[in-house]
Amino acid sequence: MLKFCQAAGLSLAMLLNVNMARAASGNHLVGQVSPYLLEHAHDPVNWYPWGEEAFARAKKENKPVFLSSGFAACHWCHVMQRESFSDAQTAKFLNDNFISIKVDREERPDVDEVYTRAAQAVGGRAGWPLTVFLTPDKKAFFASTYFPKEQKFGLPPFRQVLQEVLKLWRDKRGVVDQTTRELSAAIAGFDDAQVQQSTAGVVQRGGKKFLERVDREWGGISGERKFALPGALTLALQLLAATPRADWDRVELTKGYKQYLVNTLEHMARGGIRDQLRGGFFRYSTDAQWHVPHFEKMLSDNALIAQCYLKAGRLLGREDFKSTGLNTVDFCLKQFAAADGAFYGSTDADSGGREGAYYTFTPAEIESVLGPLDGKFFCTVYGIKAGAGVLYMSAPPESLAALNKLSCPQFLARLESLKAKLLSSALVQKRARPRVDTKVVTAWNGLMISALVEAYRSSGDSKYLTAAHRCQDFIDKNMIVGKQLRRVFAAGKARVDGCLDDYAFEICALLDLAEVDKSSRWVKAAGALNEEVLAHFVGPRVGFYYTASGAGADRALIRTGCAEDSGIPSAAAIEVSNLLRLYKISPDKRLLAVAESAIKHNSHNAEVEPAAYGYFLCAIQQLEMAAAISPK
Repeated sequence: MLKFCQAAGLSLAMLLNVNMARAASGNHLVGQVSPYLLEHAHDPVNWYPWGEEAFARAKKENKPVFLSSGFAACHWCHVMQRESFSDAQTAKFLNDNFISIKVDREERPDVDEVYTRAAQAVGGRAGWPLTVFLTPDKKAFFASTYFPKEQKFGLPPFRQVLQEVLKLWRDKRGVVDQTTRELSAAIAGFDDAQVQQSTAGVVQRGGKKFLERVDREWGGISGERKFALPGALTLALQLLAATPRADWDRVELTKGYKQYLVNTLEHMARGGIRDQLRGGFFRYSTDAQWHVPHFEKMLSDNALIAQCYLKAGRLLGREDFKSTGLNTVDFCLKQFAAADGAFYGSTDADSGGREGAYYTFTPAEIESVLGPLDGKFFCTVYGIKAGAGVLYMSAPPESLAALNKLSCPQFLARLESLKAKLLSSALVQKRARPRVDTKVVTAWNGLMISALVEAYRSSGDSKYLTAAHRCQDFIDKNMIVGKQLRRVFAAGKARVDGCLDDYAFEICALLDLAEVDKSSRWVKAAGALNEEVLAHFVGPRVGFYYTASGAGADRALIRTGCAEDSGIPSAAAIEVSNLLRLYKISPDKRLLAVAESAIKHNSHNAEVEPAAYGYFLCAIQQLEMAAAISPK
């Protein structure tokens, strides 16, 4: 980063007007299936999809590559599109001087991961939209995230960045070459690991370190933003399930994790991170109290969070947790379910051109629908004050019921009646709805099948098992080609080779189905997909690679590992768990050996960074339990 800033000039060039005919006819994204890519198909920027055509042209014309990676639900991706990618002068400068590539990070997470690592290595700014500049051989020499059209947030204007990059490319090629070497080494270095032969004490030491970071007042871990961290919640559930109930409050680790679990689930359920009116959870909270969310809703988040609530409801005997879990699954069935049994990926953060506009209310709006008395009651309960606000429960329901001289059932019944009235009102019905990304991702549908199985376990309601079967039938029919999985399905087409999370989450879903539906087909199907994993994803340095061996011409710069949780569970950790579950069914030493090898490569990192390795800590504990049944 320092070399880049020192070498780059700060001058701005005058830009010529541009003919907008290209925007009308479309760019090279026309014909893609990703809804996110199609949103950009008529930008004046001459976008290419990721692939050899773009890099071949960059090489032929000796131009740098501008790569922008994002996803359909991303607010700041939309902002950068409005500000820069729809701007005629910016588009002309890009078209004249760069080859521009647009990536849907959910379609090509392998590509996005490589350049996210570059952004982290350059200066720590990683997120979306991801902004990367590459050589024609795919090597990054500068990477960051959002840049505004005009200077703000302490960030330079995007066009200034483009001019500086171009000057560097033309005048300082030696600096570019040196930076690509340094960044390529840094990207590969993310997978460096200290191999640890013994896992003894790793869960206890890592767990203790994690608990030191817990926000004891509001739940979650301390920080300005809060994510649900389903890996840490799952570890808490697993530790409690493995410990006699009488020892939960006597053993320091389980006592700490029980408090963390209960406190986090209670505050999330009452917070603005949960859509109190319609159900479902937003991607994360922008504050420590869980009050103000970032407004994307992702299928993957909701499937994972639902599982945590449902498991906690059964383990702790908490009907409120069970209710929250079932409500979240029902939200997914209503919001994300496609007619053919699959589930769509996400809903947008924006609606009507504004972030969160669909979800916020003023006191006057509430009272216009509910009347002065009920409106004041509703606003008090849900923390709506002056200005437009997000609904969050301002105190535990028991406390609010007592304050209003109602029993808890009476209080909740009154709330449900008022919410139904608000939902059916013209105020809500006329609001612009957030767009749904209708892309089907195999990995996320695997997570949803597991959530449906958990809902069936908790409720006994066959509608959940039926939905799980329909989703699995869709995957069988559309996402398996020969013996291999495809990653995405959109516009009637399945495409892109499956990544490890597609295989791992789908194998997990099949094993979950096998536990509640005793058909032998599920274990057989899981075993067949697992053979593909063993044949193509196992790696000596990392345990598991995220992409298969022998990838085609559109491969990412390098194959990366996938040990950390990053919004979704670590694919490698879930696959270790799958191996151990399959080993219990059929004790094949080969399965145990691969699981042990992956854990040896990642147990040190799991101990040092437990918040990022929650699912690997779960896998380590499962390995210790599996060792007890290993054939002698």
